[in-house]
Amino acid sequence: MKKKTTTAILLATTMMLALMGCGAASESSSDAKAPVAEINEKADIYSTESDKEEKDDTDIEADEETSTESAAPADPAAIAESAIEYKGEKFSALDDLQASLDKAGSIAEPASGYPIEMETRNCLYAFDMINKENDEWGLHFTSFDDNGKEAIMQVSSNDPNSKTSKGIHPGSTKDELIAAYGEQKPDELGWYSYEFDKYAMYFKVENDKVTLIGSENLAR
Repeated sequence: MKKKTTTAILLATTMMLALMGCGAASESSSDAKAPVAEINEKADIYSTESDKEEKDDTDIEADEETSTESAAPADPAAIAESAIEYKGEKFSALDDLQASLDKAGSIAEPASGYPIEMETRNCLYAFDMINKENDEWGLHFTSFDDNGKEAIMQVSSNDPNSKTSKGIHPGSTKDELIAAYGEQKPDELGWYSYEFDKYAMYFKVENDKVTLIGSENLAR
């Protein structure tokens, strides 16, 4: 387990970024369609057309195996352990993005002006404003491009009624967090991050109280 300063930087800056290309949040979950991220350019760059034609079957098979591996469903146990429960529904960074957005839209109010596209080309989705000035929401989702498909990178919550699979919620004490997830030194901004096989759980602690809980997909 190790701390993830990048998580703190990402969540601390998202609300200051301009609206770019994700489109505005719709009034209903049935109309809220997540944009498809642009497909990443292949790492192999060929200098001539003849080089492209000479790509052998071994390379093609390797590409197919990579694609199949990326599309494989996540372990149900990992999904359950990484989930955040909000208003009776569970949301994990390992879940399908569009299904999660549809589910969130059925129980929560999409934030006006969202989703927004960030400088990293990831999109930010927000539901149920708690304190807009302090960037506090019932649910936050950020996304990333997973081999041409938009996928969840992080899901988080500032709502005291939300909780992790181990019962930690905004309002839990630092001691309760450590008892549930283990001793750890936070980073300079007060973030605790616990890495597992395919996901991480992260928490913002201020004045010895948890103020945000989150789940992160480590495949990004």
